Amino acid sequence: MEIITSVQNQQIKKAKQLLEKKYRDETNTFLVEGYHILEELKETDLIVQVFVKQGCGVPNWLTHYTLVSEHIAASLSQTKSGSDVFAIVKFVESKNVNDRRVILLDGVQDPGNLGTIIRTAYSFGFDSVYCSENCADIYNDKVVRATQGALFHLNIQRLNLCAKILELKNKDILVLGTDVQGGMGLDSFLNQDCAIVLGSEGVGVSSEVLALCDKKLFIETKQFESLNVAIACGIICHHFKV
Repeated sequence: MEIITSVQNQQIKKAKQLLEKKYRDETNTFLVEGYHILEELKETDLIVQVFVKQGCGVPNWLTHYTLVSEHIAASLSQTKSGSDVFAIVKFVESKNVNDRRVILLDGVQDPGNLGTIIRTAYSFGFDSVYCSENCADIYNDKVVRATQGALFHLNIQRLNLCAKILELKNKDILVLGTDVQGGMGLDSFLNQDCAIVLGSEGVGVSSEVLALCDKKLFIETKQFESLNVAIACGIICHHFKV
């Protein structure tokens, strides 16, 4: 099998372009790396092309792939330790789901936080994650890695958050906004179907979005009154887990 050894190879150039949002949006594809995420893609039809570092093994189910040199693999990787396998993948289509428990994100900017929130929501049985238009890019490589493959199984959409909240309320879904300055403690709420609104790392949920919420909640703490948004999401998702 031919091995790609030059960074000037057109296939490699196109793959590296996907590290930029502009090219991801133009092609509706993105680049992933690592065996774990590749396994999560096994049952999907999202894989466009797979690159494997020369001398590394591949799963039995993977029959079509392109070999690359160690130098090329290093140039594709966005991690310090590097990876042996990479894939160009199609954007995940929105799923038509019956939302019972959802996470709404208002301006979450940190890719690691966004990816962790997606992974957490999937882990606790939530149906969807809806991101405001000023959230971090869902297909940012740090987001993708932090989801650990949950990205391919959960309904995730980027949209107008206020419009989505009104839509959920019309379906009688209780919308709960997080707000450290007011509202009820988390323990005051029963485990029930709901939509949880989490805000940006800097200012929390915007006043415009908070005004649309049915109720406000906060997590009771002993020291700092606010928590990292991904940590807060984990605590809340556990409370409202399916």
